Amino acid sequence: MSVRAPVGDLNISRDVIALGRGVAALSMKQGDNRYLFYLLMANRQKLSSCSTGTIYESISKTQLENIVFDVHEPEEQRHIVDILGSIDEKIENNERIMDLLIADLRLKYKSTFKNNSNQQVPLSYFIKDTIGGDWGKEQAGGNFLSKVICIRGTDIPELSTGRNGNPPTRFILSKNLETKKLEPWEIIIEISGGSPTQSTGRCALITHEMLKQHATPVICTNFCRAIKCKRNEYATYVFSVLSAMYNDNLFFNYENGTTGIKNLDLISILEKETVYLPSETELLSFFQYTENIYRQVEHFKFQNSKLNELKQLYLKKFFG
Repeated sequence: MSVRAPVGDLNISRDVIALGRGVAALSMKQGDNRYLFYLLMANRQKLSSCSTGTIYESISKTQLENIVFDVHEPEEQRHIVDILGSIDEKIENNERIMDLLIADLRLKYKSTFKNNSNQQVPLSYFIKDTIGGDWGKEQAGGNFLSKVICIRGTDIPELSTGRNGNPPTRFILSKNLETKKLEPWEIIIEISGGSPTQSTGRCALITHEMLKQHATPVICTNFCRAIKCKRNEYATYVFSVLSAMYNDNLFFNYENGTTGIKNLDLISILEKETVYLPSETELLSFFQYTENIYRQVEHFKFQNSKLNELKQLYLKKFFG
């Protein structure tokens, strides 16, 4: 359990691990640790209310040990674990299927295109435009009135594997909304950030289903750019090319910046990196293949959304 901001984030250790600072390991004296997991999950608000700190909240061992919970009898605990555990197992199985689908897409790209040395063109051949993001304001005010979901670099790894990430709600200038809102088959690429061992350049593909999950328009932060391709059929190919380049650590060669924050020279990548030019048939086939993969991913993600809703209902039923 996280004992520093945010207090109460939880997970179950399945391996032998070492704990870093800000994390505590909890174990029941008697009974199933999964019951303790669900008990704490249902009482996140209580854990947070017992924390202290004016800048960053934290909770001490003494504070944690003195929180009083209503605990079920052993037989009821087993019943609760059986129900909630079966829901979590289904969610995990769906996530494994999603991971396999994304892995299959990457394999499809490699086997079809990656080592083809026939006619080469610069990546810019496929690109219509690149558009900067926006960060706006946390609260509406002044001219910052357009409510948006803002995708950050930190959200990209989950988005690229079909998950939701946790993008925040922001408010931007209304005049910027039309030019910056994301459309299906655009590609988000991170252009600022990274670390000595992780380059910039993480990317995610925007789909119809992804945008439908949000009631407000979606943009990317100003640490990212949105890539618009000339045709939708190009987008799935370009996304796979950029993902492969990132995984091959190629983007380290296109970074600049000496102040600790690295910036990706996206224009140079698009102009200098040459790739195989697929035929119209190959492009259409790969687009349809990718579209089908993401449609399946969204199906399992929708299932998990409903399962999580069911899980919350049971948590409320069992723990009030």
